Amino acid sequence: ADISLLFITNPLQNTLELTGTYGCNPDQIPATISPREGLVGQVMSTGGYLSVEDLRQQTEHKVRYLEKSGIISLHACCLEIQGKILGTILIGFRRKREYCQQEMARFEELCRGAAVAIANNLAQSQLKSYTERLEELVEQRTAELEVQSEKAQQANDAKSHFLANMTHELRTPITAILGYSSIMSDGVLGDI
Repeated sequence: ADISLLFITNPLQNTLELTGTYGCNPDQIPATISPREGLVGQVMSTGGYLSVEDLRQQTEHKVRYLEKSGIISLHACCLEIQGKILGTILIGFRRKREYCQQEMARFEELCRGAAVAIANNLAQSQLKSYTERLEELVEQRTAELEVQSEKAQQANDAKSHFLANMTHELRTPITAILGYSSIMSDGVLGDI
């Protein structure tokens, strides 16, 4: 192949994003393309692969950027795993090139393997994102717990201080009352 392009689906923007190139200047290729237009849209909607021997004979292929790079033949395959479309691989030649049945089978097999690898990478990225989010939540909850623990400690200290003060404040008059009661019960001041 003279040019190979890998486009991955961006479900948030409903576009295909260019994520890999071979044999061309990436600046000559659009960073995003529509998954619903032209030959790419056709392969994305039907799945499987599509082979065009001569792009010059197609009018609505929507891959002018490839024609400008001198591409004549184009082979495209949808990257799909378990019914989920992940993107597409485009392979272009600067001469007429028709794939035989065996070459198309190999191309499809390559794309299935690429789809598995991409799905694994996406799952790994999602798992990493979940792990990071979980770590953030644990840190947040730990910080909240530390604040609540500090507040509880302050409340416990205030309670202890209050009880110490109240004990002192009550002990002094009670001691005086007990002393006078003892004097009165001993008859030091006379009969009651």
